[in-house]
Amino acid sequence: MNLPQNKHTFLFAAAIVFFVCNPLAARADVVQNVHDTLTSDPPHSNGGWTQYLGTGLSGHLTDASFPIRFTRSIYYGPNFGISIVTCSDPAYLHCSGVSNNNHFTLTPLGTAGVETDVLLSIELESSGGFDFNPSRYYYFVVRNYAVNSGGSFRIYGSAIDTYPGGATNAGGLADLAFTLVGANSGPALPNMLLIPGLKGSELKIGADTVWPPAIWSDDVSRLALTSEGVSENPVVVDGLVETFYGTPIYSGFTSFADSLVADDTVAAWESLPYDWRFSPEQVITDGIETPGGHIDPIAVVEELAAQASSGKVVIVAHSMGGLVGKALIKKLESEGKESLIDSFIMVGAPQLGTPQAVVALLHGDSMGILADIFIVNPATSRTVAQNFQSAYDLLPSPRYFEEVSDPVIAFDSAASFTDTWREYWDDTVDSYTEFVEFVTGTGVPRSKPDLNIIRIPEVLRSDLTENAADFHTVYDNYEIPAAIRTVQIAGWGLQTVKAIKYLNRHSLPSYGVIKTAEGDKTVVYPSAISTELAESYYVDLFHYNTNLNHSNQHRDLLSVIPVQETVRLVINDDTIDSINYLTSTKPETSEIGAQLVISTHSPVILGVRDQNDNFTGINLDQDLEAEILSVTEDIPGSSFLSFGESQYIFLPNEGLYTATFRGIGTGPTTVEIANFANDAETFLASYSEMPVSPGTNATFVVDSATPETTEIGIDINGDGDTDLIAVPDGTEPSIEQIIALLKAKIEVLDVKKNLKQRLLKKVQKLEKKIAKQKDKQTVRVLMNLEKKIVKNEEKGKLSDADVEEILLLLEQLENAL
Repeated sequence: MNLPQNKHTFLFAAAIVFFVCNPLAARADVVQNVHDTLTSDPPHSNGGWTQYLGTGLSGHLTDASFPIRFTRSIYYGPNFGISIVTCSDPAYLHCSGVSNNNHFTLTPLGTAGVETDVLLSIELESSGGFDFNPSRYYYFVVRNYAVNSGGSFRIYGSAIDTYPGGATNAGGLADLAFTLVGANSGPALPNMLLIPGLKGSELKIGADTVWPPAIWSDDVSRLALTSEGVSENPVVVDGLVETFYGTPIYSGFTSFADSLVADDTVAAWESLPYDWRFSPEQVITDGIETPGGHIDPIAVVEELAAQASSGKVVIVAHSMGGLVGKALIKKLESEGKESLIDSFIMVGAPQLGTPQAVVALLHGDSMGILADIFIVNPATSRTVAQNFQSAYDLLPSPRYFEEVSDPVIAFDSAASFTDTWREYWDDTVDSYTEFVEFVTGTGVPRSKPDLNIIRIPEVLRSDLTENAADFHTVYDNYEIPAAIRTVQIAGWGLQTVKAIKYLNRHSLPSYGVIKTAEGDKTVVYPSAISTELAESYYVDLFHYNTNLNHSNQHRDLLSVIPVQETVRLVINDDTIDSINYLTSTKPETSEIGAQLVISTHSPVILGVRDQNDNFTGINLDQDLEAEILSVTEDIPGSSFLSFGESQYIFLPNEGLYTATFRGIGTGPTTVEIANFANDAETFLASYSEMPVSPGTNATFVVDSATPETTEIGIDINGDGDTDLIAVPDGTEPSIEQIIALLKAKIEVLDVKKNLKQRLLKKVQKLEKKIAKQKDKQTVRVLMNLEKKIVKNEEKGKLSDADVEEILLLLEQLENAL
């Protein structure tokens, strides 16, 4: 028997009309609607009649009754059975494997006469009643057990046609007439399951929360796995990460989910937090350890479905939760339970991996839901992640390279340390084979870097990389069952990493990133919409944030109103259209318009204010010695990104901006100003090798109309006075500017105080000779200073890099004289 589900939707609606005032309204109360002409033809003995009730039933059944009409004057005492039969699917013949112990038998009391009506009724509450399971299928069954061929009778049909799709073998009747008291007559509602993303679940060791980590703690290192993938500590999962250092992550969606329950869109909802250190398949196979015990994800779905009046579950999965959701559905399908899932909504899911994961694993930069924070030293995160299979599963997959033509790794030909790499791979890595060779160090062998030198790429594990490829071979091409409505939403319009580029910074091997606006700041759009036969949508985060003064991105996509509206429509099985900022066709990057980019590359922190005093960047009003710093994005249409010691602020290309940076370490810094339009970056001005130390401050005003004329005033020692003015590279500096730079560089040297003072005195002497225009003496002092610098280098008192910078300034000074 194959009955369309939409018929049962009608049945619920019909029942509400009659029983809206009764909280335990009967799903069908048709005894009072018996029509005399709606009876079967007698005689019927030793017979049985079945009426399909459907699925999605809920409630506590207390009474059942059924009318018959005897057609003989002598009653021989036939027995009648009334039962509610539970089945695993709609076919009545498939009920044998399911418990069917709700078969109640009775003998009518009294003597029946010709054309006498008898109401067969049984009260169930005294024996515990009967609870419907919404995930099962039900039949109402009446049987006659005749004695001595007695009991010729007719059965009644319903005048209101409550179950038009029901089956009966009684004289062509469309419906049996019966009463079920206590069955739920409300609409068939699903339950909802939220699966969070990477780092979106709280992790604990005992009573100590280790994720999110406490500041000034070793929490991250306590999350380490052994090389065999076993947790070094007894970590358990303890709920969603609602907020991360004050930034909402899932709190916005949990409030929305509560509203769905309140307005009867879903019956209830739960989350499925998990240990995100492990692969999605392991999460589903091994289950989840919590403070309250072990949780089986399959059992969670079964219980949610059983509690839903529709017998179904809607899965909403964010980020890596999309991969976990796929693994969950595949497991359900293998057990023949895929019908428990009504729909599957993936939001910002890196289904094919994403380049941001490359930067995270190779250099320790952020991945997952890490919020508006800046991690000063990500070395520990990089080290710990090397044994996380989940981190490898987020690397670009073989299919990613088939779908995306852009390379994920590039090499700067001006950086000599990339020579052997370019000889082997040319200027880019643009195939999966080449990618694996590079990240695992098997193409051109390389050694693992020092723990704290994050500018040098890690060497990833070949076995975990291979496991990730195997995972994606299965799930990149997995066909979700057609009966499950599948929707995928990609965030779009925010600068997102599409490649990592190796180059020199301050004469040292380092890296930068190549960005695209076609992502959500973490996941590039092709990965988020890669499931074939799914409905695909794009949420325009750029215009959403700009117009509504929000700063939503990958971490909190589920809080975005267009996404929440989409979730509601999917639950209601409605068409998705006419939602602001959400389209089924990808927007064009030309719609974003040009943006101004200010970046720093050094041990400094960067911030910018607009003309309305809105701020974007790292807030200076905090403990700058802390290992985690908060980030603000209050300028409409702005965004902040950081990678290693590089920070980028994207701004609307209009108006004046006041930028500031402050030193948090010692060394040179470079500031760059660029234009970003149509997914291409054009450099307008750069300010290289400016010396900084902790306490160094700089302020500069950038006019978006003429950014290339910007000059940077630098207070080297933090005393409030401007010690030098930096002009764009390529501009011939004055002698005074070179002297100021030379002093500034010596001021920030990490050397003994007396050596620093002696060098500064040499510079001051040189400055006096220049002022007196005594050229010969000036040259002699200059040469002596050069010798002094080289001699201290030979003694190991000055580093090679510092000496190189100072000698370069002295050469500039000599050329300017």
